[in-house]
Amino acid sequence: MSNSGSKTKTIAIVGSSLAGFGLLFTVIGVFMLYQATQFAAVAVTTTGTVVDIEIDRSFDSETGSESVTYRPTFEYSAVDGVKRNAKTVAASSSYDYPIGARVQILYNPDDPQTVRVSGFWSVYLLPIVFVAVGVLLIGLGFIVVRFLRNAGDSDGGLEMSDFD
Repeated sequence: MSNSGSKTKTIAIVGSSLAGFGLLFTVIGVFMLYQATQFAAVAVTTTGTVVDIEIDRSFDSETGSESVTYRPTFEYSAVDGVKRNAKTVAASSSYDYPIGARVQILYNPDDPQTVRVSGFWSVYLLPIVFVAVGVLLIGLGFIVVRFLRNAGDSDGGLEMSDFD
């Protein structure tokens, strides 16, 4: 096989892989979006009081950086009058509520342990990010494959220096 044909095949694999990962991200994002929409449709809004904050620290030895995430536990009264404690579904790297703060929250009355801070972004941010990354990867994969198709193998084909 010629060096040019090998490069073409490699580029086709890269483009197809990008599109494949993009499709996977998009499917996961759409599923998460569906779940978020289902949650929002049944969620009850109430006021919760921050009673605890779980802090998770992780250190990346390669970069020397530390990341911190926060997951609050809220105490709230459900529609059945029972006081409950529940941690938020998602942790966050930024957190503005100290212990004792009163915060609007959403919870699922069929599963009172499923709690989110009330707001569009707390419900939909992660699914939107997954869909957006997926669509970008699909687009990038198609651009790579399209570039390959347009470049062809004429005039010596693609050179590895084109990718440096």
